[in-house]
Amino acid sequence: MPSRTEPPAQAYTLSKGRRLDVHEYGDARGIRVLFFHGWPSSGTQGELIDAAARKLGMRIIAPSRPGLSESTFVPDRQLLDWPGDVVALLDQMQLKQVHLLAVSGGAPYALICAAKIPERLLRVGIVSGATHPDFLLKSREVLIIYRLLIKLYLTSPGVCLRLLALTARGVPLPVAQFLMPLFTPFLAQADRTAMKDKEKLRLILNSIHAARKMGGKGIAHDGTRYAQDWGFALESISMPVQLWHGTQDRNIPIHTVREECQRMHHATLTEFPDEGHYSLPLNHTEQVLRHFL
Repeated sequence: MPSRTEPPAQAYTLSKGRRLDVHEYGDARGIRVLFFHGWPSSGTQGELIDAAARKLGMRIIAPSRPGLSESTFVPDRQLLDWPGDVVALLDQMQLKQVHLLAVSGGAPYALICAAKIPERLLRVGIVSGATHPDFLLKSREVLIIYRLLIKLYLTSPGVCLRLLALTARGVPLPVAQFLMPLFTPFLAQADRTAMKDKEKLRLILNSIHAARKMGGKGIAHDGTRYAQDWGFALESISMPVQLWHGTQDRNIPIHTVREECQRMHHATLTEFPDEGHYSLPLNHTEQVLRHFL
C-alpha cells in the first residue's frame, strides 16, 4: 500500500454548533460506505482500506467520533447519541441511504445504528468487532488489560478516565512505535505477522496519533463508552448484520462474538480460523468490501 499525503478532514456542523470531522477515501463517485473506526483511533483509519475501495469503486466516508481528531468533545455523550449524529451527517451530505462497515471498537456504534436508524442503512458489516461488556467480563480469554479497564471503570470511572487520558496524551508517536514490540507478544501469531508490515503499522499508529489532536481526554472518554450500558437490546436489531471474526483473536475472543450473535435475530457470523484481531481486516479488506457490491 503506497504512502500518500493525508487529505484534510471535512468539517460538518451538528447540533449546538458541534464539529464532526470526516475523512473520505476510495472512489469519490463510488458506492457509499460509512466507515466506523476502532479504538483508540480516528476516521483516518479509513486509509487502510483506501486502495481496495478504489479498486472496487467505493466511496469511504469515515467520521471521527466526538472528542477524536478535531470532532467536538462532548463530556456527557452516550452510545445512544451516535445515531442522531449519523442522521445529521447523512442529511448534510444529502445521502438517503448508505452501507455501513465498522471495525473493532466501531462495532457498538454500528449495532446501535442498525437498531435505531435501519431505514438509513443498506447493509451492515462488522470486522473484529468489540462485543458487549457482559460477554467480555465473563471471558477468561480476553486480554487482561481490557478486563481490568472495564472493571476499573465500573468501580472508579473517574480514575479510569484520568488514567486513560494521561496515557493517551503522554506517549509521542515515535515512542509508541518503539514500544510496539512490547505489546505484540500478547497478540495472536497472525496479528504479530501482520504488524510486521511497516506501512500498515504506520497507518494504524498515525490514526491513533490523529485521534489525540485535542489531547487524551477524547480517547479516554470514547474508550469508556464500551463499559457502559449500551442503552439498547441486541434483540431489537431488525435488519441483517454480517460479522467477520478471527478465531485466534485475543482482543475479542470468538466465543463472545458467538454469544452476541445468538442474541441477534438476523446476524450472520463468518469465522476465519487462522486470523486474529488485526490480521483479519488487514488481510481480507477486499473480501469484506465485496459484501457491499
